[in-house]
Amino acid sequence: MKLPYVFELLVIPLVASVLAALPLQYAHADTVRIEESNPAIVRTPGWFAVSDGSVSGGRVGASKTPGAYATVYFTGTGIKWIGYRCLCASGAARVWLDGNIIEGILYMWGGGPQTAQAEMYSISGLAPGNHSFTVEVRDYSNTAPYVVVDAFDIENGNVRSPDAQDPPPVKELESPRVTLTSPVYPNNIVTGTVTLTADATDNVGVTLVQFYAGTTLIGSDTTAPYAIERDTSGIPSGSTYSISAVAHDAAGNRGSSQRREVTVDHQDTTRPVVAITAPATGSSMSGTIDVTASASDASGIAQVTFKVDGFMSAQTDTTSPFSVPYDTATWIDGKHTLTAEATDSRGHTGTSQPITLTVSNSVQPGMLRIHDDDPRIAYSGSWEVTNAVAPQTGDIFHWGSARVSSTPGSTASITFTGTGIRWLGLLCEKCAPATVSIDGGAAQQISLFGANSV
Repeated sequence: MKLPYVFELLVIPLVASVLAALPLQYAHADTVRIEESNPAIVRTPGWFAVSDGSVSGGRVGASKTPGAYATVYFTGTGIKWIGYRCLCASGAARVWLDGNIIEGILYMWGGGPQTAQAEMYSISGLAPGNHSFTVEVRDYSNTAPYVVVDAFDIENGNVRSPDAQDPPPVKELESPRVTLTSPVYPNNIVTGTVTLTADATDNVGVTLVQFYAGTTLIGSDTTAPYAIERDTSGIPSGSTYSISAVAHDAAGNRGSSQRREVTVDHQDTTRPVVAITAPATGSSMSGTIDVTASASDASGIAQVTFKVDGFMSAQTDTTSPFSVPYDTATWIDGKHTLTAEATDSRGHTGTSQPITLTVSNSVQPGMLRIHDDDPRIAYSGSWEVTNAVAPQTGDIFHWGSARVSSTPGSTASITFTGTGIRWLGLLCEKCAPATVSIDGGAAQQISLFGANSV
């Protein structure tokens, strides 16, 4: 089988000045040298040419594509691979003869001086007749993982064309990798129609993924994303069985996923009902508060988890009445959203309607807080309204928003009566300085640079 010949002219830094100073090496009188440019060398995609006057034939082939290979079919009693040793070409290769590995991992450089037309590998004493020799690029973590083919020296023979009797130049040795990605349910309980999905990869391509319940094949798919549907309505409730996936590749190898135990449950598919009962939505709070929820389900409630703003300060209670304390002094003043999530004994979950609280801990008696969206604040120049999450810090701005400007000369002004005023903003490593003026007095520059904080 002759694979397509792919050749792209590029240049990699082989250090021409060093190469020019290196002596030429010539093939032995009993050998025939086959240059890298010879069309009899069969290459997979992933190779490109590098031209230089000091290498044999004036150029070499190079690749750093794992799995790419170059094969020469020949008659003779031996063959020598001529390459190039340097730090700039220090990848790794696997060497095949007649479709069998004869060198599992061969490092191209290994230290030492740069050497052009270097002998990379040789084998002699072969039985006269047809042979094949393959250089395969391996996956090797390196800053310059190139493998270089300069020429081949054939002993007592010459190149030939591949025929039907030749084994594959490279046999697929690696099994596909496959992972069962669904179903993923609480406590691995399934009911009704379930979708089974799997991820599968292989270096020569995945041709088929089969899904099993125990040892019984229940479906297959030939196209990614690999998935089937499984109707569990005919399986008795309470039955437990294992599911798995098996991937097949183009070389006939198989790979299996880990097995996952699932339990069929037709008795309870209803999600729990949960609601926050205190405090009331719209309340203004300060200090430590108790958040309470009611929850019910036919299978019983295992736990209720409370969340602030969807992700902050999650707390769980496992006993009715479900209640947890919160110290609002640790929250930023402004509006916050609370939700409760109930989980029943079978792993089903239900989420409450959110409630909104206004927290105010820093405003002292006799103080009035004016927020960025108040019409009494006069903005000039260019200002933008930013969202509820402060850049860099992830903190939530007071009352869920803030005004930001990076335009010199932009101003924000407010006219007020009182004995003092306080400006709340953001300190950060990228914040520029600003100037402040009271009652038209002299402008005073202040720095907004500092540790990230709202």
